[in-house]
Amino acid sequence: MRVLMLSSEYPPNIKGGLGTHMAGLAPALVRAGIDIHLITSHPAAIEVCTDIPADDRNLEVTKEGVVIHRVPLVEATGDVFDQARRSNQAILAQGRALWADDPCFDIIHAHDWLVVFAAQALKHQFRLPLVATIHATERGRAREETLHTELQRNIHGAEWWLAYEAWRVITCSHHMAGEVQACFHIPPEKIDVVPNGIGPNWNRRRTQLDLADFRSPYAVSDRQVVFSIGRLVYEKGFHLLIEAVPRILSEFPDIRFIIAGRGPEGPNLGQQAINMGVVDNVRFPGFISDEERDCLY
Repeated sequence: MRVLMLSSEYPPNIKGGLGTHMAGLAPALVRAGIDIHLITSHPAAIEVCTDIPADDRNLEVTKEGVVIHRVPLVEATGDVFDQARRSNQAILAQGRALWADDPCFDIIHAHDWLVVFAAQALKHQFRLPLVATIHATERGRAREETLHTELQRNIHGAEWWLAYEAWRVITCSHHMAGEVQACFHIPPEKIDVVPNGIGPNWNRRRTQLDLADFRSPYAVSDRQVVFSIGRLVYEKGFHLLIEAVPRILSEFPDIRFIIAGRGPEGPNLGQQAINMGVVDNVRFPGFISDEERDCLY
């Protein structure tokens, strides 16, 4: 099978969970024997160009075998919806150029609303089935029934459009499947839940001595560690973990909690730990490297 995949993020352009998801998914699909061609944006913000010459497509092939076609990313103007719409012009042009060279794709796989404009156009122009992975919803991010701003309503409309156009919709959890069904009124049989996976061999090159040295700034050797990592936003549920800390400490007083990542909820989570009297037991190291993450796991 040959898949044309569309995503706004792919390493080294990672802003959050979407980029991390793609970093694991695309190589895993290649290992499973699927030919993946990914259209994504450059890490650097440069002016959009909708007319991409055939000999200047910034083609790269990763060591895992993912074929990547990078396109310009429109410079941010503060309106993420308008930025995505204009960036999709380059994604669409690249998709059309690839199809003109070799019209052998079997399916389009679009990740989130940020690529819906190009995905919908390519689906209809080349009559290909479209699969969409929806990683989050604007209604879920807003945590309210009513979307108050024009930007929120535009994003919600783009998400609905992607869910409507897709032949199948993938979510990464049963909770998100329920949210997608409720928000966009699509039948449950159209949704497939495919949980995120992890690489089981991350720490194979690490010795116990290495790991002991690494953990010493976080917790002494006889103390257990509870580790959680992600973008610090409400929907990740870190506030629920902090709520549970006093209860856990009442039975296991030597546990130390590490919550890594950065995001808008960071100050609120820190204040929550202070208010609950557990600030000495919870550490917020902020952004950490992949190597640090793997060692903490």
